[in-house]
Amino acid sequence: VEAQANLGFGGGCNLAASVARGEYLVLLNEDCVVAPGWLEWLVSTADANPQAAAVGSLVLFPDGRIQEAGSVIWADGSTMPVGRNLPGHSLEWHFVRQVDYVSACSLLVTRRAWEQVGGFDIGYHPAYYEDVDLCLALRESGYQVLLEPRSRVWHHESASSDGLVKAFLFKRNQDRLQRKWADTLRLQEPARPTE
Repeated sequence: VEAQANLGFGGGCNLAASVARGEYLVLLNEDCVVAPGWLEWLVSTADANPQAAAVGSLVLFPDGRIQEAGSVIWADGSTMPVGRNLPGHSLEWHFVRQVDYVSACSLLVTRRAWEQVGGFDIGYHPAYYEDVDLCLALRESGYQVLLEPRSRVWHHESASSDGLVKAFLFKRNQDRLQRKWADTLRLQEPARPTE
């Protein structure tokens, strides 16, 4: 599928989803390397948990440390990856569980739920926070968001992003998320970025 303009991450995914035909939509960044069985674990976990609208992978740095074992969304709209920098073989976070959100760098979403919430909000163009927003929308609709740590990917985090541009987009889109989800975020814990 070829877009006539740069639609950004969310818009590009929405376009692809509009022509996909499967029961599940699977998002995978081009800077990820997948482990054997990566997709099978996402699908089998979604099949076994009908209330789960989204199932994400355990995301590792290229050196094998944990980049994200699911993430927390704080009351101010900021986020914190769980397990960050722990050894990848650490068992501390290696169990299927509900999380606030999982990164769209490796994410399975049921088509039914995706269409119900309208896919990604393109207001976060060109990138960042679409996955946080999507997971909040799915949870608000009564669905679960799960981490499946047996599905593993190695992610070259922000390899194609300029650091200053990324910082700007993170701040701008966090502010957008905070405004859009103010009532929901009030129920989240206050930000504790060192815990």
